[in-house]
Amino acid sequence: MISSGVIVKVIYETKLDPDKPYIYCPNHTSYLDVPLLRVVLPGYYHYMGKVELLKNFFFGIFFRTMDIPVDRSSIMSAHRAFVRAGEDLDKGVGVVMFPEGSITDDVPNLSEFKPGPFRLAIKHNVPIVPITIIDNWKIMPDNKPLQGRPGVSRIIVHEPIDCTEFGKDDIERLSDMVYNKLNDTLKRYGN
Repeated sequence: MISSGVIVKVIYETKLDPDKPYIYCPNHTSYLDVPLLRVVLPGYYHYMGKVELLKNFFFGIFFRTMDIPVDRSSIMSAHRAFVRAGEDLDKGVGVVMFPEGSITDDVPNLSEFKPGPFRLAIKHNVPIVPITIIDNWKIMPDNKPLQGRPGVSRIIVHEPIDCTEFGKDDIERLSDMVYNKLNDTLKRYGN
C-alpha cells in the first residue's frame, strides 16, 4: 500500500491461526477499511457488505468478488446473507462483518452495533476478533472518497473472544464487550 501513499501499521495482540474461521468485527470509518483489511488479516475469509457497493465503479471492481452482499432494504436478503455467512463459518471460512452496518455520520465515534455478528458467533461457536481502525477516516473521508490523502493507517487486531461459553441470551453482552474494546481503543489513541 506504500505506492498509494498509505502506510499501514498493524498491532496484533496475538497471532491468529490462518486456518481457523473467525468473525472479524472492525469499526467502519472509510471506504479504505475493506482493502486495507485484505492486507492485514490472515487466511481466507469473506466480506459481508451492502449490495450498493456493487454499483460504484471503483469499489464495484473490488466488490464484484464480495461473497456475501446484503440488500438491507430486504428482510429476505438479510436472512439469506446470514444463512450464507453461517454456511461459510461451518466450512471453515471466516467472515468480516462491520457491526455498525455502515460508515457512520459521526466518524470516528462508534454507532450502535447490530446483533448479527454476535448472534452468528454464538450460534456457530466461532471466535470474534475485534479490530480497531484508527486513522482511515482522516486518509479517505467517507463523504469525499476521491479526495483521499497519504497517511498512516493504524489498525489494532485484538485478541479473539471465545464464544463457546456464550448462549442465546448473551448476544447483547458479547456486543457490549466488542463495542467497549473498540471504543476504549479509539479513546486511547486520541480519536
